[in-house]
Formats: sequence, C-alpha cells, structure tokens
Amino acid sequence: MNFYFSASLIPLVIGVTIPGWLSIYVLRNRTSKGAKYLVVFLMLLFFWGTAYVLELASVTLETKIFWNNISFIFIAFTPLSLLLFSIEYTERGHWLTPLRTGLASLIPIITIIVIFTPALRSGFWESQTLVQQGDLLLIDGIHGWWYWNIHVVYSYLGLLGGVILLVLNLLKWPRQYRGQMVWTLIAISVPWVANAITVFKILPIYIDLTPFAFSVTGIGLTFAVVRHHMLDLAPIARAVVVDGLPDGVLILDAASRVVDANPAAVKLLSSQTELIGRSIDSIFTDLPAITNKNTGSVANQEELEFHNAAGETRYLELSSTPLHDRSKNIIGSVITLRDITQAKETRQLLLEARNKAVEANQLKSRFLAKVSHEFRTPLGGIIGYGELLEHESFGPMNEEQKGVVRAVINSAQSLNEMVSELLDQAQIESGTLVLKKTPFTPTALMESAIADVTMAAQERGISLKTFIDPKLPPRILADSRRLRQIIINLVANAIKFTPKGEVNVSFLRENDTHWALVVADTGIGIPENALPDIFNPFKQVSNEISYKNRGIGLGLSITRDLVALMKGTIDVESEINQGTTFRITLPLESAK
Repeated sequence: MNFYFSASLIPLVIGVTIPGWLSIYVLRNRTSKGAKYLVVFLMLLFFWGTAYVLELASVTLETKIFWNNISFIFIAFTPLSLLLFSIEYTERGHWLTPLRTGLASLIPIITIIVIFTPALRSGFWESQTLVQQGDLLLIDGIHGWWYWNIHVVYSYLGLLGGVILLVLNLLKWPRQYRGQMVWTLIAISVPWVANAITVFKILPIYIDLTPFAFSVTGIGLTFAVVRHHMLDLAPIARAVVVDGLPDGVLILDAASRVVDANPAAVKLLSSQTELIGRSIDSIFTDLPAITNKNTGSVANQEELEFHNAAGETRYLELSSTPLHDRSKNIIGSVITLRDITQAKETRQLLLEARNKAVEANQLKSRFLAKVSHEFRTPLGGIIGYGELLEHESFGPMNEEQKGVVRAVINSAQSLNEMVSELLDQAQIESGTLVLKKTPFTPTALMESAIADVTMAAQERGISLKTFIDPKLPPRILADSRRLRQIIINLVANAIKFTPKGEVNVSFLRENDTHWALVVADTGIGIPENALPDIFNPFKQVSNEISYKNRGIGLGLSITRDLVALMKGTIDVESEINQGTTFRITLPLESAK
C-alpha cells in the first residue's frame, strides 16, 4: 500500500487522536453509569477517523476502497453506541437486555456483510471514482438502495433516539446545570450538521466531515465529564438522592430566591404556586431573615410554625447551609426542611404524661408520709402497752395470756417496721431524706447492728460471724444511723433466706478512698432471672420462704437508694442453694 501524507492531513490527524485520548481518560477516571458506552463510542470514532485518514492518504482507488470498507465497520456501530450510552446514562439501563442489544446490532452486522460481499456490494456502492480536491484524491460515488433505505435510516434513527433521550434528560436538569446542558447540546448537534452536508452534498466538499464532527461530540461529552462532572453528579444522581429524600430541600441563590426544590419540599409546603423563583421570605413569613445568617461556614437551624396553603398548621425544622464557589464566596444556600409536627406532638404528650406521673408520684409520696406518721403514734401506744402487759405491770398473767401479748407486740413491731420503710421510701422519692454525717467507730457500728439481729439468728440456728479489717481507720465519718439500717436490712434478709448455715458480715478496706460492707450467706440463693428486679420497690422473689415471711418488698430498694445517696455502689452475686453475697462500696472519709 502506498500513502501520501500532505500538510492538509495534519489537522485531520489531530482530530482523529482526540477521541482516542479521551477514551483512555474516561476509561481510567470514570466508573459511573454510561461511561463504558462512552468509551466504546469514543474508540469507534478513533478507529473510524484513523481508517478515514488512511483512506485520504492512499494514492490508488483500490487502497482507498479498502480503507473505506474498513471505516464502515466502525461507522455502522457508531449510532448504536451513542444510543446505548444515552439509554444507560438516562437511567434506562433495564432496557438493555442481551436480546435487545443483539437485535439492535443486526443491521450494522448485515451492513458490513453487504459491504464486504462482492455479490451484495452494489446495494451499498453502485460505483466509486476518484476526484481531486486540493492536494487530496477523494472517493466519489453513487450509493445503492441498502445505503439509503437501511443504513442511513438506521443510523439517523439511532442518532435521533440517543439525542432525544439526552435532550429529554437535559430538560429536567435544574438551572445550576446550565454548563452541562450547553456543552452537551453543542456536542450532539454538530455531527448532524456535518453528516447532512456530506450525505446530501449541500456544500461542494468531498471530504467526509462526520468523523471529525463526532470528535467534537466526544470533546463536548468528555468536557462535561471533566469540567461539570456529568457522570459523577448528574441529574441521575439528583433524581435518586435529592428527589428521593423524605426531607424537603430548597436551593437558594445569592438573592435568596428558590432555584430548585425537590418533590418532598413541594408536598411539605403544599404550595399552590410555583416555588421556583420565589423569595424565601415570601414562603416563610415568620422566619426572620434566615439567609442573612449565612455568612459563615456553620449551618444554622431553626424551628418554626408554618401554615401551608391548605390551612394546616405544621411544625418544621429548617437547616440552612451556605453554598460557596471556588473563591469561598457565598453563592447561595441549601435549606433542608423536616416535618416535626408528629414528633413535637408526641413530645408534648409525653411531657404531659410525665408531668402527670410526677404529680401522681409526689401525691403518693405525700400520702405515704402522712399515713406513716399517722400510724406511728397509735402503733407506739400498742407496742408500749403490750410491753407493759408482758412485764405484768397491770397484774399477773397466765402463759396463754403472755403468748397472746407477745403475738400482739410482734405484729405491732412488724407493722411499725413496714411503716418506717414506707416513710423512708416516701422521703427518698420526694428528695427530702437528708444524710447526717457523724463520726463513729467500725466496731461500735458492727455491734449495734448485729445486736438487733442476733436473737433472730439464734432462733433459726444460724451462725452469725463478723470481721472488721484492721486496715480501716479507727473512726469513720458517715451517716451511722443509715449504715446501721442498711446492715440490719441485709443481715435480716440473709437470716430469713438461710435455712441452715451461716451469715458473714465484714467491713473491708478497698483502697485509700473506699471501704466495703459485705454480707454473705449460705442460703437458698436468688434465681438469675430475678436479680435485675430485686432492688425494685415492692418487688419480692417468689418462693416458699418469702411467702411465709411478711414484708412489703422495700428493704432492698431503700438500701440501694441510701447507698446511692452516700455516693456508693451495691453489687450482688448469687447461686441457687449456694448463697448470696451483697457488696456495698462506699467513699472512705476518716474522722479525727
């Protein structure tokens, strides 16, 4: 093959290389929808242009016909590649099934067969001759029926379909995408003009301008990709992300006019007039200059009451974020709208329910305190007179009478303990219980508390053991009365739930800042599923022992609350039929 390259071919060679470089760039730098078909489109342009340049550089008719045939391999598929790109880019990729793509490829394949089959070739070229134009020898000829009736119609329909899809998609783009719109429209318009000039010989130009015009298409689409990120953040992404958001989104320009609004914003505002172009102040009349605050990079948030066009009152949460250009100048803002009407109403209902619950709880605490105080006076009288009867202050009694008096005293004392617990619980809930710190010795506290439970332990045959860590300071500053109450509660429970065995009470020094009070027994233990509830008021573990022993289930609840008031912690470990250990850790404050 002989070739002649003249200076007039240099611009054409440069034009041919552009799609090649662009295809490599898009292939390496973009993985968005439509990018693969854009690469195919650009590569077809590159090979089409290369074959056409070689055709122009050839010096014999046979060589020119050869390269002309080669070029039509790529020409035949170019309209299809643009159509496939448009379908994929406009989010209609589900159309592209293997069967449909295969059927769409039949015409280009048959066209190539017609061109390369001598018996059929006349359907595409009836004749081909050489003409001189400047320093170039060009092919001129008469096309056959397949060219005009099949190839041209198919090519124009493919190009038209791709263009229609792109234009329809462009019309949906908001104003901020004008740059992409202009470049894309220019890119897809130029080949139509060039091809019409060549096919219908509108101008006396024999050079086929179409491949170089398509290079302009490649430049335009790729510039849109690089400059405007057409495949990175196109209206496709906007439709999926912004239009799909449940929250409303308004885009404002520098003059605080709405330039874009997603469907959620239109629905939320129930606007009967077009939002686009309206001032934000005309939409939210009760919102004081929200856009005047957009002078920094920090988003602003407002909550306001809004009356929409339907007359409904809604509560909206507005977030305003400024938009900056590359020079950090504010060019507008993004307003995010969230309907918090239901959440606000729910919060109000919860607040009202909480206030009622607090009020009811306070009423209950006052009632318990009042009743407890009123019960204590007669109970004191019953216990006092019972003890006088027991000591035969009013005369001698027989054993049966003494037994009855003892039962009365025990019942009254049990009831007095319950009343005391109710009073403590009421004071704790109302916040009126105040700790009184006084110096005490660990030994005195232990002896005082154990004295009250020793008789109960002896009656049940329980061994009661005590231990005081010698590392503890001689005197400790704390509320000894409440500590004694805690010890008696825990030890009495331990004795109650220990049919046989022992109960150990220990005072231990944890470290320089804390000491521990430990009560351990070898009793029946607490089921694991009951452990989370044992500190709840009026909650008792359901078993035979608790059924036989009277109580209202406030002892451990009061113990936990007292420990909390002392800024301590209480932990419990238990194993069925092995025993239970309560460990209270308290701040250690030495008394001088």
